[in-house]
Amino acid sequence: MKKHNFLPSVLGVLLAACAVSAHADPIGLDVSVGLVNIRPDIKSPVVGADATNEVVPIANFTYYLSEHFALNTAAGITRHEFSNAGGILGKASMAPFHLMAQYHFMPKADFRPYVGVGIHHTVFFKQSGPAFNGLEDFRRIPVPSCRRGSAIR
Repeated sequence: MKKHNFLPSVLGVLLAACAVSAHADPIGLDVSVGLVNIRPDIKSPVVGADATNEVVPIANFTYYLSEHFALNTAAGITRHEFSNAGGILGKASMAPFHLMAQYHFMPKADFRPYVGVGIHHTVFFKQSGPAFNGLEDFRRIPVPSCRRGSAIR
């Protein structure tokens, strides 16, 4: 069983609470910087894989549409190493993107709680190592196309 170290998560929360920001009041762009802790949770009973945890700087952008409504996104890139008992499986970089709509309850207060809903997508790139080497060949396989009135044999 993997032992979890919660210190990076606690440090990230504290730094996010003290993030440097420039806020245009009440409508405008709020830019802040902080740290994010990326902790991949790999569930693979077949290979028993694990991934490194990373704490990286992140830029956070919130655009206020009104006093109460805002859109939020962030930018940050992490590099993870994947391994199992047999050794290193490979490395990959990740760029997690999200877009979140927020409703701020107390927009003029120093402490501004909000609720949000959004979408998230992670892009993987710069993949290397034995686990990823076969993927490059897989992507190059031509896919037959279908046109109206023709058949694939």
